[in-house]
Amino acid sequence: MTETTAVPEEYLAQVREVADASRSRLCTPSILRTAASALYDVEEQLYEHGIYEQFVRPLGSLAARIMRAVETRVMNECYYVTTDVDPVSLLHTAIAAASDRLGRPLEPTDGPALGDGRELVAYVVLPRELETPAIENDDQAPVVVTLGRPDQEALRLVYSSGGGPMGPYEPGPWAWHLTHKVPNGLYIGSGTQITAPEPSDASAAEVGELIADFLTGEITLPG
Repeated sequence: MTETTAVPEEYLAQVREVADASRSRLCTPSILRTAASALYDVEEQLYEHGIYEQFVRPLGSLAARIMRAVETRVMNECYYVTTDVDPVSLLHTAIAAASDRLGRPLEPTDGPALGDGRELVAYVVLPRELETPAIENDDQAPVVVTLGRPDQEALRLVYSSGGGPMGPYEPGPWAWHLTHKVPNGLYIGSGTQITAPEPSDASAAEVGELIADFLTGEITLPG
């Protein structure tokens, strides 16, 4: 299936169901379309060769495996980004897209700005709406959007229960997060990760639309 071919709705529905079942991530529309297109192509080939049941029955949901593969590919692409990324500028792009979706200006209460730490991360704090869902069971928590490269060295230290000295900053893949925490000190990525293509104006605009939908209660956070 080419990029210009419309993906059948039934395949979008399958990958959307998988994405909605996640307890830690949201996905931008382009990620869902990519997964749906791959699902369509793979399923077509399996049927053509008469091995669909033999392939799917012992291994489970094909849609779920396709989604995991797409997420892994995107994570790798976000790690090996070859262009310069300005996270503050991209947060401005996301806010502009959110404002367009809301039909009115969205005025941050803080930022966009770089976080106060050794990691490369930018954040913006947005005002809640009456309809904005709770974040981690707190319906008064601030809405914070971050774009950065979580510290893999700090993450290893956390997983090891703080044992051993901390080495130099090791940037991980670029990642968007929707959270209530302003980056301060060690940044390992907190809250709900938004799976999006590698940082660009286009992917930032997609993230902005998700932010608008969260603020108005159209979507809630997984978990």
